[in-house]
Amino acid sequence: MSEPVEIKLERLSVNDEYTFVERLVEDGVEVAAGATIASIESAKTVFEIEAPVAGFVFFLKAPRDQVAVGERIAVISPVKEFDKARFSPTDPRAHTPPVDDPIYAKFTARALELVKGKRIELEYFRDFDAVTSADVEAYLSRETSRAE
Repeated sequence: MSEPVEIKLERLSVNDEYTFVERLVEDGVEVAAGATIASIESAKTVFEIEAPVAGFVFFLKAPRDQVAVGERIAVISPVKEFDKARFSPTDPRAHTPPVDDPIYAKFTARALELVKGKRIELEYFRDFDAVTSADVEAYLSRETSRAE
């Protein structure tokens, strides 16, 4: 391996919303191919992420970050020196706030994107324990029905 290998989140369940739970190895440590390096959660199910190749693992996500299918989680580099900026998003909107952000703690990344895009008052969801994209879509469906 001469080039870094990206580890992207694959669809692990029927859900589109995932949370990076924890790093199971330290950033920059050398790992073997097949080593379990991190865990991701979706709908209260935890999935393990394995290194596809041997090398040095460098994480691009932190615990509690929301992660979309196809998004980079980490990179395996053949050398210990690594330029994270090369793999970091350049668009500031590409970073999703962590789920424990005090203002938006209840919202998954996709739900928050819908709420902002449709300019829905967050107050509507005040009594929800957690807000998913399905909750926002149900709200939009009810509002459309009322308008007709």
